[in-house]
Amino acid sequence: MKGGFEMSKIVVSCFLSTLCVVVAAGCGTVVERELGWDASPEYTVLTQQQLEDIPAPDGFEVDRASKQTFSYAPAGSSFRAARFVYYGRDSVNSVVRFYKRTMLLPTYGWQLENTQKVKDAVEMRFAKGREICTVVVRQNKGSSIKRTRVDVDLKGTP
Repeated sequence: MKGGFEMSKIVVSCFLSTLCVVVAAGCGTVVERELGWDASPEYTVLTQQQLEDIPAPDGFEVDRASKQTFSYAPAGSSFRAARFVYYGRDSVNSVVRFYKRTMLLPTYGWQLENTQKVKDAVEMRFAKGREICTVVVRQNKGSSIKRTRVDVDLKGTP
């Protein structure tokens, strides 16, 4: 009889542990929904959409496979953030000249704040309003094909 009592305690203990896990998970879901963390479509704002005021050099393609490329622009807000990675065959110097010339055009409206050589890359920092756009251009190493990599990072302040 004593063995049956011990078995009942184990079953009850397992049941209570499972119940606690289920209740905790359910509470987390309620909190997430109240805070807007629900994965429903109205909250999904990450895209890979190219931004109209940040150009890409001709012949350069977005690296969508690496999952490093995204843009974020919440509805009803002027805040934006983005990261784009491009690959192409132009030289680093040619791409740097492209961004220095093109970003300053009235169509895009950016101002060049500074340019610096960092290790094996050239980093340019542009500003417009409350946004900073950093463009890093480097030769892609580790590939048998000569390619140039361009990283574009946009950060805004709300």
